[in-house]
Formats: sequence, C-alpha cells, structure tokens
Amino acid sequence: MKIAILGFGTVGQGVYNILTKSKKNYQEKFGEAVEVAKILVYDDNEKNAIIEKQIVENAEQVLTPDFDEILTDPEIDLTVEVTSSKDKAIEYIRQSLAAGKHVTTANKSAIAADFMNLQELAIKNNVHLKFEASVGGGIPVLAPLSRVVAFNEISKLHGIINSSTNYVLTELCKGRDLDEVMVEARELGILEADPTDDVAGYDARRKLAILAMMILQIDIAEENVSSFGITQVDSHDTEILREQGYDLKLIAELLSGEEAGLKENQFAISVFPTAIKDSKFSRVNGMMNEVAFFGSHSGELRFYGAGGSMYPTANAIVSDIYEILTTEPIYFPALENSYEDVSEDIESSFYIRIPEKLMDDKSILDEINSLAEKVIQNDKEVIIFSKAISNQKAIELFECGLHIIRINKAID
Repeated sequence: MKIAILGFGTVGQGVYNILTKSKKNYQEKFGEAVEVAKILVYDDNEKNAIIEKQIVENAEQVLTPDFDEILTDPEIDLTVEVTSSKDKAIEYIRQSLAAGKHVTTANKSAIAADFMNLQELAIKNNVHLKFEASVGGGIPVLAPLSRVVAFNEISKLHGIINSSTNYVLTELCKGRDLDEVMVEARELGILEADPTDDVAGYDARRKLAILAMMILQIDIAEENVSSFGITQVDSHDTEILREQGYDLKLIAELLSGEEAGLKENQFAISVFPTAIKDSKFSRVNGMMNEVAFFGSHSGELRFYGAGGSMYPTANAIVSDIYEILTTEPIYFPALENSYEDVSEDIESSFYIRIPEKLMDDKSILDEINSLAEKVIQNDKEVIIFSKAISNQKAIELFECGLHIIRINKAID
C-alpha cells in the first residue's frame, strides 16, 4: 500500500520513522509493504531542511507542496493527515474520502467539528476513517471502544485526556508555584507559547465530544460541552484540597441513561477541574492519560498510557494503518436517537474560593455564603465546599472570577 503523509511536524516525522526503520518487519506484520510515496510540505525552507538533513529518503521525489498531486494519484490508497490546521484538515480529509482513499488523522479539531459529515463520506465511499490518535494520544482507547459500543450500552466514561494540564496539576499538587510550573512547561514544550487551548479546557472538551459522538451516535458541538479549565486554579487551591484529602485532576465525564442515575434517554457531558478521593485516577500523573468506561456487558474497562509526544501519537496512527490493512471499516453514523442533553442540570458539590480581589463584592459574598455546606476558611478570603449546585451555576460562578473545582467522591 502506498500512503501519503499530510504535514511533517513532530507526529508526521514519527509516523515516517516508524514505517521506514523496520520495513521488512512491518511488511511481515501488515501482510503487504507500506510505502510512504508522498509527504505534503508547503514551506520551501522546511523542504530544504528535510533534504539537507537527509531525514527522508528520495526527498526530492517524495516531498510535494501540492495536495492535488496526492489526491489524483491512483496508487496512493491512504492519507495520514497530521497538519495543525482545522479547516485545511477537514478539506483534506473530505477530499481524500471522496476520492476513495482511506484516512487516519490525529487532528481532533477537524474530527470534532465535522464528525458526522466525515462518517457519511467514509460510508458512501466504503473507506476507513480512523482517528485513534485524536483523543488519547498514545492510548489505544478508540479501537476497543468502537467494538464495545456495538453490543454494550456505555453508561459512564471518565478520563484524564489532556497531558499538558495533567502535568501542571501534578506539579501544583507538589506545592510548586503556578508561574514557575507554567514557565517550565513551556520550556519543555508541554505547553504552547499560548496555552489557552489546554488550560481553558478546550482540548479536553473537543476530545470528549468525539468520544460522546462515538458512544451516542448523535451530533455534538464541542461548544455544548459543559466545561471550564484550570485557568483559575493555583497552588493555594491544591494545598487546601490536599489538606482535605483530595487530589486534583481535569476530568472529562460522560453519563448516560439509568445506570448513571439519569433517565433512559438522557445524557450529560462535562469537563471540569475535579477534586477526587480514593480514585484510581489519582495515580495518573505528569504526561500520562487514562480513560475508563463502563459497558452494560463488559463492565469497567480502563486504558492508561502516554497522552502525547512524537512516538506515542505516531504509534497510534501506525496502529490505525494496521487496522485499515487488516479489518473492515467501522462507522459511527448519526442515528435517530431522541437523547436529551441534561449536562447543564447535573448537580455536584463544588470547592469555591473567593480571591482577595473580589472580597469587597457583597453580592458575591452573600451568594457564596448562602451556598456553603462547609466553610474551610473565612478571613482574608472565603473558601467553602458548596451544597449541590448545577453545572450551569458553577460555570456562572467561574465566569465571575471565582476559583471553583468540582468535588467528586464517586469517580473510581
């Protein structure tokens, strides 16, 4: 099989290295040779650097700035989409599927935004659409999930699915200063120069939307996931929670049906910084991720591993290539399901801290005091554990500038 790699950043290079370092070994396992026929590289400086450093064999012939050259080549059966652009990626994936080419991608933005349209295109053209690397990085969770959902009702899913925020929270729980940790994370390449996508929770909610669409087979806009990130969490919060016996993680959650305490046709999805106690997720530290889900027949299944970086992510893509070569496609088309989204209505207790700068706001003070079930501190700043409040109320309080963290003792 001849393949094309669209984009040659960290992950694209990882895929190329895995496929070319042990050609004979992979040929024996895949049942046929896998040849990287083309690599899409726009930038002339990048192309020249690849040629000069001899990163790619026969680079002059393999590298191309022209996607149409790949699209119209009848010998290329599969495109590996690893660009960083959502809109370009969607167009590349759509055109590849329409041309009868299989696709595997790590682009969570593209998959989350165009999930059902891409499913329809893949079905229409009888080709694979794989995206294992888009959710768990190196964790092989989507392949087993895709099989389990065929004969199980998934009632609960919980996950730590953003490595960058998990690293930050792990370090904060050691008592380190937030600014120090953020600088270190940028220097190590764990966080981008602009870390908003990670720390605001956008990356995690995007991944959760993908998981939810696979499980429920309904269209879900990532913006509809009840969520906020860790932008209003610091080492003072983690210190207080640790004193109360809690660890802190950014947890993605899906609840569905009666087994999750909802009505039969209801579901709820959310991403919040979450204080957990006596949970297996407490051991998931640094750059590691974990996803756990509960099936009606399978029971609990857990998947743990590295959430990102070159080779774990590239390995997930190569695993997709193996599946494409050896299995029939599995699809997740939209079904006529009458689900009710009750995400905003789900109630939990929350840790709420009024920072010193807001202590003069009497309306906020009065409201938080009215919500208190337990007061932790009440001098320079007010810190409470709240009564059960809705996710929507928690988001409103977050938007007022409060430090707010979900308390969840029930996550195993």
